[in-house]
Amino acid sequence: MVEPRRIVWAGLLACLTAFPAAAQEEPDDTLRITITPTRRPVPLAERPESTTVIGRADIEARPSADVVELLRQVPGLSIDQPGGPGGVSSVYLRGTDPNHALVLIDGIRTNDPTNTRGGSFDFSTLDPLTIERIEVVRGPLSSVYGSDAIGGVINVITREGRAFQQNALAGGIGTEGYKRGGAQTSGPITESLRFALTAGILDHGHAVEGSGLINRTVTAKVHSAPRSDTRLTLVGRFADTDAKSFPDDSGGPRFAVRRESDHRAIQEATLGGSIDHPLTDWWRLDVGAGFSWRTEDTDSPGVAPGIRDPFGIPPNTTDNRYRRLTFTAANRFEPIKGVRLALGGGIERESGTSTGVLEPAPGFALPTRFELDRNIGNVFGEVEYTLGTLVVSAGTRMDLPQGFDTAVSPRIGALYRLDGTGTTFKANWGKGFRLPSFFSLGNPIVGNPDLRPEKSTGWDVGVVQDFAEGRASVGITYFWNRVKSLIDFEEGPPPRLVNRSAATSRGIELTANWQVTPTFLARGQVTYTRTAVDDSDEPLRNRPKWRGGGEVRWRPLEEWEFGASVVRVGSVPDSSIPTGDLRLAPYTTVGATATWSPHPNLQLQLAIENLLDADYEEAVGFPAPGRQVRAAVRVTF
Repeated sequence: MVEPRRIVWAGLLACLTAFPAAAQEEPDDTLRITITPTRRPVPLAERPESTTVIGRADIEARPSADVVELLRQVPGLSIDQPGGPGGVSSVYLRGTDPNHALVLIDGIRTNDPTNTRGGSFDFSTLDPLTIERIEVVRGPLSSVYGSDAIGGVINVITREGRAFQQNALAGGIGTEGYKRGGAQTSGPITESLRFALTAGILDHGHAVEGSGLINRTVTAKVHSAPRSDTRLTLVGRFADTDAKSFPDDSGGPRFAVRRESDHRAIQEATLGGSIDHPLTDWWRLDVGAGFSWRTEDTDSPGVAPGIRDPFGIPPNTTDNRYRRLTFTAANRFEPIKGVRLALGGGIERESGTSTGVLEPAPGFALPTRFELDRNIGNVFGEVEYTLGTLVVSAGTRMDLPQGFDTAVSPRIGALYRLDGTGTTFKANWGKGFRLPSFFSLGNPIVGNPDLRPEKSTGWDVGVVQDFAEGRASVGITYFWNRVKSLIDFEEGPPPRLVNRSAATSRGIELTANWQVTPTFLARGQVTYTRTAVDDSDEPLRNRPKWRGGGEVRWRPLEEWEFGASVVRVGSVPDSSIPTGDLRLAPYTTVGATATWSPHPNLQLQLAIENLLDADYEEAVGFPAPGRQVRAAVRVTF
């Protein structure tokens, strides 16, 4: 039985010593988010949207953590990775499906609609060394980004160029074969041109039977200001990932009948550029283009027949290729003080192929090839009004996807601060939609070319109360989201993808922040989420009702810093082919870090993950990694 009180008290204790998402040592721009209705960087405190920013200080304070571990501290977000690194990570924003979260890298769309997961993003392919910050916005945001942004948007921003020259080398080792290395250089090329170049390799070792993950990543970014009022940005990223894990639904190392692992070879790249240029004192033009490319080759032993499925999943191979090109032009106006407008449009071209083979019987091969492409045009309009401590933003976007009806996505949000009280009220409402993935439409075994887009309506209301002259705060948000025409499997054999009725998720996010002293910082959060499917008693899998966590950091001396983190997850409904439906037990994990800086250019770190060696599962039969000890060194020059 779930014990919600334990999760609430754990989160509240962490909340009583909590700190803002960006620590003091962060550069000022980490307090500014770029996922905004008016498409401009704005201070986080001035946005009505439910937003969390993971800054560079948060990343550096946890040297052994991957992006999956960093996201576990975001309120309203649940993430799992069966079997640890090597398994596919899945994000659930406020109870919505993993493919309902749009993922951007430097503002470039990266979701791959050719994969079997319906277009969800695997965060295990990201290396924290190459990341400047992560912005997470919860709630429908199709008014800004169109398809896929039903549950929210996650924008991963790679390392930024600095105004001064800085070079760094980093390395680390750990138990179970963990090792990593990387190099970073950034600085000015000329007075108006600066750059950042980062390369990293991360081998997670083999902490769980049958699992392994190796990432190789290179990122580059150039900022240019040919004029004082003009900004040009170029970004690029390439990642090469090798991953292996027991297949999904196989029962993992504990229950799988076939003892071979899935093997995935992934390559992905993004390339983009934008220019922001003033046309008059009150009119600016922002033009941007982005290109993303991804390949994923999978070799799977399949899953043997079991209790839930008497046929199982045959051995199979797939080779997926996907490309997306986007172009956007936005006119930003500020005709009078306090009023900002944005008008523009764009076009998106995506194409994908999947070549695969199913082997239902020895010597018999069944091809699963499909090839699809589509164009999506869009126009949008947005307005933001600021009057003293009141901010109101509203917008709508019209998407014209090839082969589907026109989709209109409105939204409105408001923020109001009561002067002299430290009280801030927030409210948001919006609609979203998601086009069927290429896999859902084109796969010859389970695909359905008659699928309709999924549509959502969501809203949230919240209040934040500041204390201690702004050094502490407590916030509570109630959210509600409903997705119609859900795409899911209909029982076979063979199973087939269909539009089902609708699902509703609702809940509460509790956060608190406090900088106790200049040397003691912490934060905490608790989320309660309840989901339900219309006309069905079957629970949605992999969504805990209760989850919470917190972190503390203490710097007793200038050269020493200590940190600790806790995550508590309640009982989760799940299923596997060999076992049928089960509920996974609640679990708590604790981590600790110590950082020593004997010299301004030298930093040594020690981290222990799963300090108490908790035995738990994030999917049926997939044990999570046990206690892991890791050491890291960073040299700057």
